[in-house]
Amino acid sequence: MRQVRRLERSGDSGFTLVEIMVVVLIIGILVGIAVASYVFANRQSAKIACYSNQRILEDTCWAYALDHDGAYPSVMEELRPYITNYDDVIPCTIDDDVLLEYTATANGVNVSCPNHPR
Repeated sequence: MRQVRRLERSGDSGFTLVEIMVVVLIIGILVGIAVASYVFANRQSAKIACYSNQRILEDTCWAYALDHDGAYPSVMEELRPYITNYDDVIPCTIDDDVLLEYTATANGVNVSCPNHPR
């Protein structure tokens, strides 16, 4: 019959401090990369949402002009009946204190955001 030799362990079982520190360092680097990616994606989505809100307001101005013989609204408040979630569309998606800016000319309208210039 074959004999199986067992390895005898000394009193040192477990991980060394250096091994634990390396694992913690690697986890920290991975978390840092993940957080940076999340912040970037969050800012990009807010920027795209703000562009979408600008487009909604521009299209709404065209609808207003069709209903009012080609005249554009003098202030954005006149668009309230056309947009169901008006109070959510007007502020910037990043900073609620910053409102979208509206200018009407003879050739059309321009809706812009101070945080997200096009």
